Order: sequence, then structure tokens, then C-alpha cells
Amino acid sequence: MVKLLRLTSTNRNDASDEIGLVFNVNMDAELIISENSQIGVKNLTFDDDFETLVIGGATLPIITAFESARDVTIRNLTSATYTASNYLSFFADMRITLNTGLKVLTNTAGVTTAGQGFYGQYFIDIDADKKAIQFRLSPAICPVVNRGLESADATEWVQRQDLMKISTSIANTETVYIAYDETVPEADLRPVEMCNVYQILGGVATDLRVNYISSTSSAVQWSRGSAVWWCRVQDLQSNGGAQDTNGFEIGLATEDIIATNATPGGVVQDSSIMFSIRCERPTDDYKFIVPDAAFTPVSPLAYSTATGISVSTPSTDPAENDVLVLTRETTNSFDRPIIAGRIFRNGVVAHEIFRYTIPAGSEETALYPYLCMFGAGSDAVAGQPTCTFDPYALDALGEGSYETLLKPEFGNKFCGVSCFDTVDLSSNAGLPALDEAWYDTKGASAGSNLVIDKQVLKFMGFGASIVGGPGAGGSAVLPFAVNTSLYPYGFSLIP
Repeated sequence: MVKLLRLTSTNRNDASDEIGLVFNVNMDAELIISENSQIGVKNLTFDDDFETLVIGGATLPIITAFESARDVTIRNLTSATYTASNYLSFFADMRITLNTGLKVLTNTAGVTTAGQGFYGQYFIDIDADKKAIQFRLSPAICPVVNRGLESADATEWVQRQDLMKISTSIANTETVYIAYDETVPEADLRPVEMCNVYQILGGVATDLRVNYISSTSSAVQWSRGSAVWWCRVQDLQSNGGAQDTNGFEIGLATEDIIATNATPGGVVQDSSIMFSIRCERPTDDYKFIVPDAAFTPVSPLAYSTATGISVSTPSTDPAENDVLVLTRETTNSFDRPIIAGRIFRNGVVAHEIFRYTIPAGSEETALYPYLCMFGAGSDAVAGQPTCTFDPYALDALGEGSYETLLKPEFGNKFCGVSCFDTVDLSSNAGLPALDEAWYDTKGASAGSNLVIDKQVLKFMGFGASIVGGPGAGGSAVLPFAVNTSLYPYGFSLIP
């Protein structure tokens, strides 16, 4: 390959001067030679010195420690050979390996060394010049109600549709109602009672998915790291009609659901459903849907019945009601990541109704949360929907979207008020406990680090100060601090 590089100086200094010569290096500019310019011609030969990375029989683990007091996770990089022709695929593999190394949450934060106490996601931008290892916390938030940020009153609440949109009828009227108290005395504030979702008054029981909330755009995706999407069975009554016209469903869909929700009267098709948990009448068993082995919607669609567990009779205390939970996690350091569906009841996991192993190559497939009502009015009420969203996909909506839409300064707080605090068991109801200190100052002093093989880091562009000189082997320890002034609510390791 031959390239002509032209450099024209923009000053008249002698090359030996302290300032030296300043060159115009805009290769697209016209070649204008100024008065007294100095011109030189030089022949240069460049050799491609691209180093191949081989991850083969000898495993190359990535060891992660979030907080020195907690157990570490170990994930092995995928066996492969990366060269100049396929090196970009390494960064995708690295990203997946890091995300599958995020541990599940524990039921009691701060007491056991297991788990991490937060949800989060890694990201490596393969289009960036410097492919940094990035991480952001994924706040578990209510996607339909939020604090009224225009007011200093912490007890004022507003409805939101920037993350999840309410479906509309053919007449272009909303089909789902979001119930919440606009103002609540702080002493009486209990997040479990703040937000209920049900069909609008006058709605009709149906077996079609026409009354729902779903992601507003392709940028509003379920987190690809550790993730959760859950709601309570706030109220459930039999309407006396057909079984499949009762209850509601929480689930994850393909991107098709976004276009469907943009059309008045749009019906979500079976071919859009990837995962779901469905409750119908109080005496009916829970049902669920999972994709086929290729991670595509099952066709024709059929529910599987989780035998042995029917809906508990909703209590006057919403904290005692069943909680339907979809979670993405890796249960063991060397297992493949899973998406699980579970029912929490009275402070314990009452039943795991499915555990689906995500096939290789599908770890980063986009999934979109939805909540659909079949029963009419108060016959089917879903309470306190809470979700973790992909904190990096949101960047497609514009600069600052992560901070604006997810409000990470609230931490794992429901609408800015704690609902996961372990001292507030009335609102925790046995759900995995979240450690909100990570959103404050804890992450900066927790003694966290990544341990990665030096040849991998060298391949990524980390220099001698990290990987050592030529021939240096072994692993390097990369310490990091979560939530600093330089990188709030996450961290970045830049090669």
C-alpha cells in the first residue's frame, strides 16, 4: 500500500526553535504553500504488526470482585482466535463474558458474602477508538410513575410515559389506567401502595393482548447484565367468564411490540412473545411462556402450566401478595446465563416456574418488557411494576438519557423513595435485597477489581504500565471505583 502524506507548516519558525514547526495535517484541505514555508519529501515504509490473540485450551478467566468482602466471580473467555480480520468480535465476546459474570442478588444484603446487592451492566463500544471496559448501575425503577422533579416536595408524584407507553384503542383512547396518589404524607409513604395498573373503567375482559404497557422505543430495552422485571398480584378476582379472559401477564417481547403499540387498537401477536408469567383466576395455576431452543418465539404459541402453584388469595396488605418476577442472572461462575421466572410469596421464593438457559449467540438479543391486562377493571390489578433497563441502549435517545430517564441519583429507590430497604420488610416482601449504598459513596471505597490475563489486556490496547514489557505473562489486577465524580453510577477502564 502506498499513501502520500502531505504536511504543510503553518508558521515560519526554524525546526530547531523551542516551538518548532506547526503542521496543518488536514488531509482533505487544499495544498496551499504559504510564503517562507519549508517543504521536505520523505519515503516511509509501514509494516502491519497486528498481534493475534489465541484463546484456546488454556482457559483465560476474568475474575471480578465488587467489594472485597464479597465472593468473586470467575468467567472464562470463549475459545477463539482473533486476527486482523475478526478482532472486533473479541470485544463483543468480552462484553458478554463480563455481563454473565455479574452475580445474582441475595435475599439479605450486607449479611452474606454472596451476591452483589445491585443490578448493572457492562459495555464495550466496538466503534470507539479506545475500547474501554465500561460499567453502569441499572436502577430498579417504576417505569410508569416518578417524582415530580419540578417540585421540591418529595411527596409529589407524576405519571410518566417516557420509558413505557400505554396502549390505545381504535378510538385512540388509553386502555390502561395507572393509579397513584399525587401527594402522600411522608409519614404514610409506602411504595407498595403507590402504583397500580389495571384496565380503564368500563374496559372489557378479553383474551387478546390489547390492554398493556410496553417500551416506548427500541432504545428502551431490558438490561443485558443482571436484570429484573416484576410486579405484584395486587388484586385478582374471577369475572365468571372464560378462563383466558381473566388476570394479567408480565413478560418480555421482541421489538415488534413497539410498532404494535404505536398503532391505535394494535394487538400484540403471539409471535412477539418471548417470555411471560400469567395469572388468571385465583384458583388457576400460573402459566408461562419461554422461547424455543434457538431463542425465537414458539410457534404456534402455547402456555406451559406450572403445576402445583395457584395464585394466593390477595391480602389486604399488598406486601403479602404474590410477586411475579422475571430475572436474568448466572447462578454459577461456570454456568451459562439464564432467564428465570419465579413467584415470591410471603417473604420466600414459593416457586421457580421456569429456568431457561440462553443459547450461545443470543446473550445480547434485545428484549422489551410489557405488562398486559386481560381481566377488566378491579378484577385484575398489577401492583408496583419495577424494571431494570439497559443503561447504554438509552444513549441512542441523546446525551444524558441515562441520568435523565433512569434517575440513578435515586439509586434502587422506587420513585425516589426506598422500597427495597432491608429494614422496611413490609415493602420488601422477600424480594432480593438491594444495597442502595452503591448509589451513594460505597462503590468508591469498596475495594473492587477485575483480574484479566495480560495478553488479553495488551490486545485491547492497555500499555506497558498495566501489562509489563515484552514477554510478560500472567494476569493484571485492575482496581476500579463505582460511582465517582468522574464516572457517576459506574466506572470506566480506558486502554
